[in-house]
Amino acid sequence: MSVLTVRPAAPVRRPVRLPAPAATWIVAASAVPAGELDIGLLAGPYVAADVLARRLRTEGRRVVLTTGIDDHHPDVVARALRTGRRPDDVAEAFGEAIAADLRHAGVRLDAVARPARDAGHRRRMQAWFRRLCAEGVLVGRTVPWLWCAPCGHWLDGALAAGRCPGCDAAASGGACPSCLRPNEAVELAGVRCAVCGGTPEVRPVAGYVLPLEGFRERLREHWAGLPPVAGALVRWPAEVPATRPGEYGLPVDGARLATAFGRALTHLVAAQTVAADGPYRAVHFLGSRDAALHTLLIPALLDVAGLPLPRHLHISEPYTTGAGRPLWAIDAVADVGADTLRRHVCAYRPVGRPVVHRDRELAGSGSRLTEGWNGWLAGVLAVVRDEHGGRVPDAAPGGAGWRELRAGLERTGEELAQAHEPAGFAPRRVVALLDGVVARAAEFAAVNAPEPDPGRRAAATAAQLTVASALACWAWPLLPQGAGRLAATLGVRAGRPAATALRGPAAGTVLRAPAGPLFGL
Repeated sequence: MSVLTVRPAAPVRRPVRLPAPAATWIVAASAVPAGELDIGLLAGPYVAADVLARRLRTEGRRVVLTTGIDDHHPDVVARALRTGRRPDDVAEAFGEAIAADLRHAGVRLDAVARPARDAGHRRRMQAWFRRLCAEGVLVGRTVPWLWCAPCGHWLDGALAAGRCPGCDAAASGGACPSCLRPNEAVELAGVRCAVCGGTPEVRPVAGYVLPLEGFRERLREHWAGLPPVAGALVRWPAEVPATRPGEYGLPVDGARLATAFGRALTHLVAAQTVAADGPYRAVHFLGSRDAALHTLLIPALLDVAGLPLPRHLHISEPYTTGAGRPLWAIDAVADVGADTLRRHVCAYRPVGRPVVHRDRELAGSGSRLTEGWNGWLAGVLAVVRDEHGGRVPDAAPGGAGWRELRAGLERTGEELAQAHEPAGFAPRRVVALLDGVVARAAEFAAVNAPEPDPGRRAAATAAQLTVASALACWAWPLLPQGAGRLAATLGVRAGRPAATALRGPAAGTVLRAPAGPLFGL
């Protein structure tokens, strides 16, 4: 917290404490540990959230980047039943794999909400459940649930298979993959058990529900600023289950927390934790199937608790690999490197339309870095080595076209700042702008290469090193590994503020020859 000391007329000094600036809380939608992390999830919430967090941190803003791992999701139970394992073992193994995959992809999280492994988080969720019941926010209700007698389990989420009552597409319990309608398993047409294929029976179960109609008017202003895909909330039912039957999940009042409500309650406890450190503005990154959860259920509970609602939502469409063959994140990182993968999933980020993965496009993302970016940088470093003994020349940046290039770089800096704002965050635009920097720098190098005068050649080299320094600064949020290597080569600080981007390395600085490629593998 900043402290400002004033000097009043009296001889007593009193510190005036200014309110801390609001933190930016960036939330990436929770992962379900029912399988390895797929490249589609990196293209959805995770890499984009990390890019924004890194950029805001370079500007000195307070940032908290979090996600969750939903060990109690019914998809975990479905995976366990299909593979003959215990749900806890499935969640533990894949949860650890997902956390490792995110680290390998360069996603730096401040916290991961995982109630199954955090007793304190569980107790706070249970306390909130009791409070919501006592205040009448949750009400007791007997609701129908599906029971598969041959398998001996209740059907929820991926355990149920049928057709969406809204659009007739194949669906399971939860958000319909086609129309995003939030479906309870019992609502599915032609529903059957996804494990044995049998027809389940409907059984009445006493529990608790969260009536939603009372929140619609209270949240109308909040909804008005949400992306169009958030219109899925209008098909949300009048109430959602707060509890479910079964033996797996967080226990509350003789039952288990229902899937969507449990995820919203997990978020509520996380919001309290973040708010304890001061005010915040929340930015959510999520896939379209989580839209209803983040536009209605989470805001409803935050409204009850008097906590800030999400300020901005960035909702991505599916990124699929086609032909039923997943591309695991860990394999992609091993094949092309974290920077190439991060560049690719941002360049092809599925915003506004679904994206089908193509191997040639991923290879093209790698070539853009290894041939385009590294090619130009290798040429600059070779000139410094051969003509200046490996030191930055003692010359002001110049050369044919430098004034125009410098002006264009200043405009690029402004456009990058806009593209990294939480409200209009545009990763695809960021990639295009950075590619443009390299393309203009390479053209400048080609124009000035025939220059015979040593002084003018030195000025053109200094100019290119200034561009390289800017690239190391601007690319760091998107490509932290390569930008870090480039910064170390130039002797400048990685992750420095964007306002310093166009400050080149000091004259006489010895440039450290990179041991391998700067960007990519």
